[in-house]
Amino acid sequence: MSTLILSAVGGKYGSFWGGVGALAGCYIDQRYLYPSLFPKLPVDIPKLGDFALQQTNEGSPVNICFGPENRLAGTIIWLSDIREQESTEGGGWKEEPSTSYTYFVDLAIAVCVGEIQNIKKIWADGAIIYDADPDIDIQDKTDLAVTKVVEYSGIGGYLITMEITSSTTDLSNFKSGVDVLTSGFVNGGNNGTFRCESASLRKLRLVNSVCVTEAAGATIDLFQDLPTLDITKASEMTVYVGSTTQDPDDLIESVEGNSPAFRGISYVVLESLALQDFGNRLPQFHFLVAKDTTKTIASAIENILELAGLTSAQYDTSALTGNIRGYNLPGVISLKDALDPLLTAYDIMVRESGGKLIFEHRTDIGIGTFTEDKLAAHEDLSEAPRLLSLTDGADNKLPQEVNVQFLEADINYQKASQREVKNDAISNTVLSIDIPLVMDATDAREVARRELWIAWANRQAIRFTLPPSYYWVESTDRLQVTVDGEVYIISVKSTSRGADFIIFVEGVVEQILVIPSAGVADDPGIGGGELYIPPELRVEIIDIAPFTDSEVLSPGLYLAICAADITAKFKGAVLYDSIDDITWASKGLVPTESIVGVTIGPLSTVQDVGYWDRINTIQVNVLHGTLSSKSEVDVLSGQNWAVIGNEVIAFRNAVLVDTNRYELSLLLRGLRGTEDEVGGHSGNERFVILNTTTLSFKTIASGLIGSSRYYKGVPSGGVISEYLSAQHNHSGGTVRPFAVCHVSGERDVSSNLAISWKRRT
Repeated sequence: MSTLILSAVGGKYGSFWGGVGALAGCYIDQRYLYPSLFPKLPVDIPKLGDFALQQTNEGSPVNICFGPENRLAGTIIWLSDIREQESTEGGGWKEEPSTSYTYFVDLAIAVCVGEIQNIKKIWADGAIIYDADPDIDIQDKTDLAVTKVVEYSGIGGYLITMEITSSTTDLSNFKSGVDVLTSGFVNGGNNGTFRCESASLRKLRLVNSVCVTEAAGATIDLFQDLPTLDITKASEMTVYVGSTTQDPDDLIESVEGNSPAFRGISYVVLESLALQDFGNRLPQFHFLVAKDTTKTIASAIENILELAGLTSAQYDTSALTGNIRGYNLPGVISLKDALDPLLTAYDIMVRESGGKLIFEHRTDIGIGTFTEDKLAAHEDLSEAPRLLSLTDGADNKLPQEVNVQFLEADINYQKASQREVKNDAISNTVLSIDIPLVMDATDAREVARRELWIAWANRQAIRFTLPPSYYWVESTDRLQVTVDGEVYIISVKSTSRGADFIIFVEGVVEQILVIPSAGVADDPGIGGGELYIPPELRVEIIDIAPFTDSEVLSPGLYLAICAADITAKFKGAVLYDSIDDITWASKGLVPTESIVGVTIGPLSTVQDVGYWDRINTIQVNVLHGTLSSKSEVDVLSGQNWAVIGNEVIAFRNAVLVDTNRYELSLLLRGLRGTEDEVGGHSGNERFVILNTTTLSFKTIASGLIGSSRYYKGVPSGGVISEYLSAQHNHSGGTVRPFAVCHVSGERDVSSNLAISWKRRT
């Protein structure tokens, strides 16, 4: 029997964590934690008030990380006594002196297990106090010009500055008060090391009394060597990378005497950490750690498996490709929990075969083909089962939304989220996936799209039997069979062997053609067997006379939506409205694509409406659907009615003259009270077929008439912010009475005029 296994080896994982955790705990407990909890002598600092030591407790987890970008919370492993510094000010004639106190502490913070490459950044309560590479280096710029500026600077009199301006180069990152090295200017007086006075996007001012005005054109380099450590927060910092040969820290030895070197554990020692800026308490520290220069997905999985006690003979990751940016295992977790984020993020399938765990990307798994005659294998003299037993999953149990939480570098490696929503889902279930890996937002969005797609597209379960010769079929295999002319791609979930060695297979019918590839943001859509990407939309809001009698005097709008690209697939859309173009509310689903197009040239004016226009014609390009000719009776009964601009017309003849282009003739004009729109047409006007099956009517509150709203159409699977909006002024066309007809006047003997008419509303 073969099935997916991860829990079977999960028990071995704890042995690693117990060993290393116990070792680190021994050092911390015997040498450093115990004295912190039970100091030899009390420290009496009444000026400080309440001071909470945020440090390790026995059994605190240690970090094990992979990749070049890991934001980790450290664990304090050594803490000095608090030092007080007294400062006295004042005390002059008739003035009492003022005394203030500041407090400092030295500490060591364990970062992670194993040797690292380096520490890139350190945050204390969210503020950066260390940056390994802060320097600003601008090279080979030809848009930099120099102007000599003499300005009064207050104290010190007049100051001569070298004002460097640019047309395209961003100069805003240079720091005031730090020297800038300039080179490449034609005038030698403009080259050298000068103190930065100020910097903005397009202007940099350096203190240089010998500068000379110079036009742009030369190839210029600007460099500013910035300090790595904020010395207002700590005076010194030492990084120990966790090598197996590192020596004990000098500061710790000077205080404690003999001390361990913490070999195999990377840690940081901060000297004279100023507590004042942190409310006289220890801040929360986070570290950006480069554990590896680069780290492949395969090697990260191998390391985790080896930590769990597996050997290279028990797994195969050779099919995996790609690198990870950062992944941290914080504490004791099962092997399954350790691997799940990697498997989900990189779409990896795992199966057991021949005593090995085989790891493969889903899209790289080959497809085994077999024929229909191999199905329904059964014991002799027993009734043959169905070729395929198919069971559809319940739509109301599938997720409407997938929310992926991840770590995003652009926001200092804090937790971020990307989501994908299926707007037409009948459930409100939200599937949350926590992936504690450093990822780009686009990659996280891809994961959300893929997981939502798989849930919906692969919801049909399948069962069947095969003869004993198919003993090789295993979980995660892909199989293909054609039954009654329909091709089935099957992802195998489990197999078992029955009587007479019959192979029982269970799996799901997989839409393999739509499994997203790396770097492509796809959408689950609404079923189907091909790739679906939410298209751009053509949205038409029609606010004129009511098209049917049932909508007379009912305030509302007609809505026509179709894909703007005629080759794109339309799988429904949602109309949203907003008062401020910021906050959006759904106005309902539009499930059907409308027949929308544009006119080629203007529609000519006619003098009389209510008669067949047998002279004028109009050509239209349609984005969706086809047009056809109808009989006069069909037209008079409501078929082939359309809006051109704001005029309702009808046409009898529709002749295809080019791809998606039709010529319309034998027209009825000014229908449904739009006689006043007959004149004044121009080219490139909207063309919308008025069909109750493709046109949506959305009611509005009568109070909206005369006001405006923003509207936008968002395709199924689309993100609201990615689609344009339009402002619409509500005219209340559907509640305006039709113009009267058959108007006549008659004067009486006193020349009074009596006017009569026929109402149409």
